[in-house]
Amino acid sequence: MVYKWCVVPKCTNTCINSPQTLFVSVPTDCKRRKKWLLLARRDPKGISSTSNVFMCEDHFDIVIVMLNCRWKKTPLTTCSTKWVSARRY
Repeated sequence: MVYKWCVVPKCTNTCINSPQTLFVSVPTDCKRRKKWLLLARRDPKGISSTSNVFMCEDHFDIVIVMLNCRWKKTPLTTCSTKWVSARRY
């Protein structure tokens, strides 16, 4: 099992303390990865482009994301996501 932790600042969710939480892998495509990290208020230069980082479901409207992915039959990281920016920690 891969250890997963949420890359969003001040979010403390990990696969250990929140085992039922869904963790979405941040895309590896440079443009999309940068966009995701900026939306999460993270400096893209501070995270290796080859590292596998995750964001937890608390930061997405997960129902819309899952429906979009199922309808498009694409992996979760390639779907257009609706970012829930109102969630603050």
